Amino acid sequence: MNSNTNEEYAQSALKRFFDTATENITMSATLNRALADKISTETINTKVNNQFNSIQISMYKINPKFNEKSKHYDVIKKEILDVLTDYEATLTEYSEYFDNKIEELLLKRVELESHLIGKIFKEENLKSVENKREKEKETDKLKNTLVETNKKFFEIFSNKKKENKLNIQDMRKLEDSIDLEKEQTQKLNKRVEKIQEKNRTNMSEIAGVEKDLKNVNKQIKELEENKKILLEEAMETKDKWISKTIKKPFSFSRITRFFSCKFNTPKMVTKTIIDPLRLRISEFKTNELVNLN
Repeated sequence: MNSNTNEEYAQSALKRFFDTATENITMSATLNRALADKISTETINTKVNNQFNSIQISMYKINPKFNEKSKHYDVIKKEILDVLTDYEATLTEYSEYFDNKIEELLLKRVELESHLIGKIFKEENLKSVENKREKEKETDKLKNTLVETNKKFFEIFSNKKKENKLNIQDMRKLEDSIDLEKEQTQKLNKRVEKIQEKNRTNMSEIAGVEKDLKNVNKQIKELEENKKILLEEAMETKDKWISKTIKKPFSFSRITRFFSCKFNTPKMVTKTIIDPLRLRISEFKTNELVNLN
């Protein structure tokens, strides 16, 4: 395999690497967003289920006999469904704020990673061009011809000097030939130096992109961690609870349970369980959701 074929194969391999890496970056961002959505959904579902269980337990504490066969139970069931639907929608809106911020950062990361791959691809190309320029310095026909010519001039010059036959024309020819060789060498060196300068600039840009990428990854991690904590704490009472546990229901006295059983259990459920949850949802919307934008 000759040098040209080798170079073409290397360029082709680099191009395949670039295309594959770019596809993987996009896929990774899609998977990360899907994972963020999954975590949010699981957290919200857990909170909604725990809230439902808390309501059920609290209802049982108010009146153990109050069930689906009881009078007005359908009304309470609808109120529970409505308040939990609102609870879930509020949590979803809260989560979407963080998920959208994360998605913006993920897109920024895709842009930076693609940019980084492009810079690395460029670096390999510049190295290839630099090697090519170095070889051209060694194989340059004009330079090599001038080198050989100067050798001959030096021999002639030395011989004439020994014979004391030097003249001004011979010296000028030698000087002119040396100047031409230097000029060609400088020209070839500048071509190499130009590529080296481009590579230094590119390497500096790579360092900058890597720094930005590290910063974005840090922001994503911090936002994901804060989102989970804030989502778990959202609309909870002062005694915050972890999403995997069921919040303790209200404590009711025997006299309260006695009168609620004898008189208006649905009203008691609404007043002591559903209304406080509605209030927490309303306060959260006013104090938290409004301030997000």
